[in-house]
Formats: sequence, structure tokens, C-alpha cells
Amino acid sequence: DRNAHQRAGHMDYFFYTFADPDAYDDIARWAADRDDPRFDRVRRGLVTVPYTEGWHYAQHGIWTVCRPGRDPVRGQGWKIHVAVTPETFAPLLDIVSAFSYERGVPFKFLARHEYAWLVNAKYAPRPVSGKGIVLYPADEEQSVALATELAALLKPWQGPRVLSDLRIDDGVVHVRYGAYTRRYCRNAEGKVSFALEDPEGRLVPDRRSVPFRAPSFVRVPEAFAPRPPEPTGPVPP
Repeated sequence: DRNAHQRAGHMDYFFYTFADPDAYDDIARWAADRDDPRFDRVRRGLVTVPYTEGWHYAQHGIWTVCRPGRDPVRGQGWKIHVAVTPETFAPLLDIVSAFSYERGVPFKFLARHEYAWLVNAKYAPRPVSGKGIVLYPADEEQSVALATELAALLKPWQGPRVLSDLRIDDGVVHVRYGAYTRRYCRNAEGKVSFALEDPEGRLVPDRRSVPFRAPSFVRVPEAFAPRPPEPTGPVPP
């Protein structure tokens, strides 16, 4: 029963409960019904960005991936996530897509406006919760530079906390070390997991833990390190 799963907090299945009323199905097959009151005040439909000559566009699940050229995004590193709400998604995408085009950085964004509601829903899977736009820098140096620049550019904006990431300057920009492309391995429990490649070339689980935890073989850049709490400030969670 779909509602029973949601009430039980089975977040891993949440996105599969929308496309079909009776069975789990791919979320990419779903579009909000015009009579669904949850979306009365939310934009609906496919999301677009300006076409740029030489760039390639493809939809994968809930995401539209944009990359300069036809070669797929590969590798792993410090991804940059921009947190959105249903209200801020469209204007933030205008800013961030122009930012990415100008710098030739591959990026992806939620493919439908309704998905900005989904990723902010109570039962949204925590590894995806709050994320609306993702940038794929070429290396750590570029990740630090772009995250710093983007955090300053988006400083006036507010949004949800991406719980699996490190937050930059208490804004909407977050970072996490992870895979850029989908590879898989089995975790300690024997379940299929997204994978990273360790320094020995072995595939190991790409853990999207809450709170953030870097892989054992990755050093967190100083620019991304959480600031120590101020003596008079709030107690961190």
C-alpha cells in the first residue's frame, strides 16, 4: 500500500509512488495532475534552459543533464549542489545555468517544476532532499573556486539545508565528494550501492550519509571545512 509505505517513512520508495496509483513506477513517467491540490500554487511542466551551441542535453530520471559536448560526465570529485524550493528553483536555475555556460562546467537540474516540490517533501530521500541544481567541476581546485564564487553570487538567496553535504557560508551552495557517473558495488550489508573508486582502483560504496562524512581516502579542502561554532552562537545540531 502506497500510503502505508509513506506513513512508515520508507523514503527510499517515495519517488516511485507517484507515477502509478497501484504499483511502483519510474518517477520520470509522472506529471502532476491538474486537479491535485498539492500543486495549486506550484509551477508545473518541463523545465528548460537556453540552448547553447555545442552543448548536449539529456534527461535521466528526474534530472536534465547539460554538458559541453557529447562525452558523458565521468569521474568523481567535489560536486556542487544548489538547494532550491518550488519558489526559488526557476530564478536560481536562470542564474546558475548562465554561470555554468560561461565557465564550460557540466551541470544538471530537476527536469520538471513539480520535482522541486518532491525534493522538499517530508518523505523525500535524504540523499536527494533539497537538491535542485548540481555542478560537476573538473577537479578540486575548480570545485573550491566555483563554490566560493557561486556562494557569493547566491548569498541573497535562502533555501533548505542539504543534510548529506557541507554547506558553504550558511547559504544555498553545498558540496559533497561523490561519483559523477553511476557505478555500482555492494555495501557491507550486501545491497547494491552507488560506487566510488578508491586510490587502489577498487569500487567502494559512495556513502551519502547524514550528517556529511568524507570518504576515508579524501581530504576535505580547508575552504569547505565547517567553521567552529562561536562561543556566543547557537549550539550546532
